[in-house]
Amino acid sequence: KVFFDAYARHEDMAYGQLALVMDRALERQYFTDKELAEMKIVGKKTAVAYYEQYKDTWLRDIKNEFPIDVMLTLAEGTELRLNGKLDKVEFLGGGTVRVIDYKTGQHHSRNEIEGKTKSSDGDYKRQLVFYKLLLEAGTPMKMASGELDFVEPDKKNDYHKERFIITTVEVEDLKALIYDVAEKITTFAFLG
Repeated sequence: KVFFDAYARHEDMAYGQLALVMDRALERQYFTDKELAEMKIVGKKTAVAYYEQYKDTWLRDIKNEFPIDVMLTLAEGTELRLNGKLDKVEFLGGGTVRVIDYKTGQHHSRNEIEGKTKSSDGDYKRQLVFYKLLLEAGTPMKMASGELDFVEPDKKNDYHKERFIITTVEVEDLKALIYDVAEKITTFAFLG
């Protein structure tokens, strides 16, 4: 966040500055001295490789930790407050944006992300659908795409991003699911 906030202001942060910010952030976590030393080494190595792979692809017209709070009117006039914080929004022009969601941990295939494998439930993709729902219900912006950015390298030290165009049908299906769950909660139907 600190790096991209500076980047958006056209302040290109030197690696030494980024390393210092990262060290301070790690020091606020609950690590033993040994774990902290290891995390600093891994963090710096990871940050340099990530930077090198993507440095020519970043947009400067961005907003980090973009908050959204909307009142959504669902079926039968039911109102439900929804909110979230989007990791990064890239402004593409003409009122369109791309939403970036950073993920730590192992990279997932498109099929895993979409819930098309035995071991996945589609939650990552559903999260992007939720962001489109929030963004388009709470702002005049249109979400051109959503992107999962896996910030840890694979075994070959490569980084991966998966970009999705979210459809209106996916948003409507999620609205129906939200309504169904909200109705079950408010009527205590989930207890029976």
